[in-house]
Amino acid sequence: AVLTTRRLRRIARAAKAIETGDFDTELRPRFGDELGELAATVDVMRARLKGSIEDLEAERNRLRRVFERLHEGIISVDSSLEDVIVNGVAAEMIETRSLKEGDPLPDLAPELRLRDFAAQLFQPDAEPAEARFSLDSARIYTLVGLPPQSEPGTAVLVFTDITERERREHAEREFVTNAAHELRTPLAALSSAVEALQAGAIDDEPARSGL
Repeated sequence: AVLTTRRLRRIARAAKAIETGDFDTELRPRFGDELGELAATVDVMRARLKGSIEDLEAERNRLRRVFERLHEGIISVDSSLEDVIVNGVAAEMIETRSLKEGDPLPDLAPELRLRDFAAQLFQPDAEPAEARFSLDSARIYTLVGLPPQSEPGTAVLVFTDITERERREHAEREFVTNAAHELRTPLAALSSAVEALQAGAIDDEPARSGL
């Protein structure tokens, strides 16, 4: 009975370690009875979980390296909206919110609740979503949300700083407006001259000379 109790306690300690994320302690059964088979099963589960966690961590690191190479701000989030991966560009864009990897999603602006924006990407048959926001009066951003490709999966939020593009487009619009205004006066004079010629001035030498 004492031996059985000790063996059960070893199995219980191993299961507790697995529950807390410790997958390194092996559970080696000493006997081939039912308790030994239970111990062997728990140890196989431990080894498989350890391999799965290592695979997930490797995939996470690969994803993080890919994100860091991108020029856009990238945030990856799972359906819990708590498991967040943030690349350096995104962290810099929203540094006033001190967002770090593993933090819950913040609200970036009164008109943009980021958690609500991300949550819609996990709805059935969700489509890519887009929003536009500004954290201050100087910078303008677009946000594109991409739904997960599989279940379970992660959604990707892509931030792009469009401030310079907006300034360039504004300058182009101002140039076109100013150019149209500057051309309006000579075009009006030419139009008047053409109308005068069509009205008969073309056959009137003094009037034609005045044009």
